[in-house]
Amino acid sequence: MLEELLEVTLRRVRGVTPRRVVGDFLVLSVLLSLGCQEPSGSPLGEVVTLDEARVILLDSAGVEIVETVIPAWEMGEGAWTVSDVAGFRVGSVDDPLLYLARVRGVAVGPGGVVVVGNALLHEILAFTRDGGVLWRHGRQGSGPGEYESILDVRGCGDYIIVRDNDRRRLSILDWTGELVSVRSYAGMGEGTVVSVLDCNARAQFAQLERTIDAPGPAYMAQAVVSAGDLFTGEGRILVEFPGFLRYRFETTDAPADLGRRTLIGLCDSLVHVVVTDQPEVRSYDMQGQLVRIVRWNAAAAPINSRLLRELAATRAEVLPPALRARYERLWLELPHPDTLPFVDELIVSSSGQLWLRKFDPLQDRSEESLWWVVSESGAWLGTVAVPTAFELMAIASDSAIGLHRDETRVEFVEIRAIRRTVGAKTGERD
Repeated sequence: MLEELLEVTLRRVRGVTPRRVVGDFLVLSVLLSLGCQEPSGSPLGEVVTLDEARVILLDSAGVEIVETVIPAWEMGEGAWTVSDVAGFRVGSVDDPLLYLARVRGVAVGPGGVVVVGNALLHEILAFTRDGGVLWRHGRQGSGPGEYESILDVRGCGDYIIVRDNDRRRLSILDWTGELVSVRSYAGMGEGTVVSVLDCNARAQFAQLERTIDAPGPAYMAQAVVSAGDLFTGEGRILVEFPGFLRYRFETTDAPADLGRRTLIGLCDSLVHVVVTDQPEVRSYDMQGQLVRIVRWNAAAAPINSRLLRELAATRAEVLPPALRARYERLWLELPHPDTLPFVDELIVSSSGQLWLRKFDPLQDRSEESLWWVVSESGAWLGTVAVPTAFELMAIASDSAIGLHRDETRVEFVEIRAIRRTVGAKTGERD
């Protein structure tokens, strides 16, 4: 019986059937929780415990496939929680020197230095762990060390990178706030633009590009994932595939929030790629070789006409009354997919774990969000609830760094502890 159930599971792992067989997975989970295991070396794959999760391991032409059957936290291992209370907080309602507005990226560096992209004021702020300003860098302008539109700030080992969207320029700083290098950034694929850029401690980058100027009210843009040297910008294309569903409202080109998108994240040796309508992560080395595929059990949620009407009305609420009916009509006429995406954001923690935010089309960014966490080895650990009014931006080894907006929409950057709960006890995560 177990062998038959494993065969059903592994057909899905191998891509034979995209459907989730709920009953078989339920029975398989019960059997495995009782200690039933397929003998090691089975041609169907090996059922093992990996990072406290029960997984099926396969090797397909040199590509490791990890399919989690039972997450670690359902196996009795302590689940993680993000604290409701900030251990560190910067920003101010009254002090203009500490005022934060349109925060674009947060990085934590040596000695606990916290660096914030303060886009409205065109500056980078560095804070000590007691909340004092360590240094300020930048102003509005087009010269070196000046910014027109700060899009993102990230920590990359010994460096900080700042993307200026208007200038299509990447500024590289050290942790004292000194400007080290400036270079332009552009897509490596012909006719593409960069939409996401990530970096690691080895001064390497990975970027996600998409094609533009396709005709029609909706189109599938090509996703191009490339990687290379952070300072020179030289690199190579790792993989290409249809990865962006885009909508056009007259002259406006925008991502389809209900459709396929592509997410990337970079650790020290792997570029992780997620296509949002699939419950899996594909990991490539810096030469473009597919190394591992991670999968977990999640059922796709259908998109129906009632949901589409509700979403159209919700989105139209921010428009002037005269435009709402027209917007709703245009939005409902677009070709929507049959099912919702699984996730809509990917964060790689400082220790290599993957945090994937579960997609909820009706959720406000200020509400509680649910994140699936995958270990560095590829095991699905379980789900973490991130508290209300805390927008997750980065993950350190034992803390979450994010953006809190108070009831007046004033912005504060906070660091909150990640804790492990074992039974009724709560302690700091190891």
